[in-house]
Amino acid sequence: MKEFLFRYRRVLISISIIIGLVLFAIAIGFITQEGNSFGRFIFSIVVVGFFIVTLLRPHENVVDYSQSPFSSISRNYIHGKRLYLIGQFVSETKKEKAVVKQIITNAFGSKNFSFYERNFSNEKITFAELDDYLDTFSRIGGTRTKLQILDYLINIYTIDRFLSIKELSFLRKVCKSLRFHYNTLDSILAMYNYQSEEELNQKAEQEKLKKYQSNALERYYKILELPLNASIEDIKESYRRLVKLYHPDKKKGLKKQFLLVQEAYEEIKNNKVFK
Repeated sequence: MKEFLFRYRRVLISISIIIGLVLFAIAIGFITQEGNSFGRFIFSIVVVGFFIVTLLRPHENVVDYSQSPFSSISRNYIHGKRLYLIGQFVSETKKEKAVVKQIITNAFGSKNFSFYERNFSNEKITFAELDDYLDTFSRIGGTRTKLQILDYLINIYTIDRFLSIKELSFLRKVCKSLRFHYNTLDSILAMYNYQSEEELNQKAEQEKLKKYQSNALERYYKILELPLNASIEDIKESYRRLVKLYHPDKKKGLKKQFLLVQEAYEEIKNNKVFK
């Protein structure tokens, strides 16, 4: 009922004003000496004046639909409600909710957004309803609208300059529901400045591996009794000396040390340009 009254509020207000004017004109007709003819004259003047004022008065909530973020669907109140609920579904922080407000207001007007917030801010949709909304937008909005919806969600998620693995997983599901390839998602994401949890984890693993390799290399230099800045000639000389020292043909029981010297030399050689 609330949605009906809000959606057709202008029509209902106009009808109420016209009925009021009719009753006013009838009352004037009975009161004046000229009777109903004068009442009809007054009524005509008032009605014409009302429509002139209505057409000329400034509108505080006019939306330029051609410039709207969702220009193909922004005239539809129900679509605005659905996009608002989708925004509520994904937004958690104040910054994310502010993005929802900004985009919905730009697309559907401040009055519509105020109505959505007043009546639906506590309404939670399910994943099934979300899929249904996305399917509806896919059917009626075309590729442009689907891209705008995907961008809308990315805009919300990346406002804090961070994209978690959970958020990325959700965007991939949305991408699939909108019948887009993941390349489309990657393309739009590349337009935003943010850090993803996935990338941070990869960097952490790379740093960990790099540190491990650095420690291992330092150990190999120690095995060859060399500093890290040793020259290639020093490395070769130390290797020859230690190989002779630990060679199993000369000293039994030192095969393990012999193999470690060889391993150390091979690893150091792989990290240096040997001529």
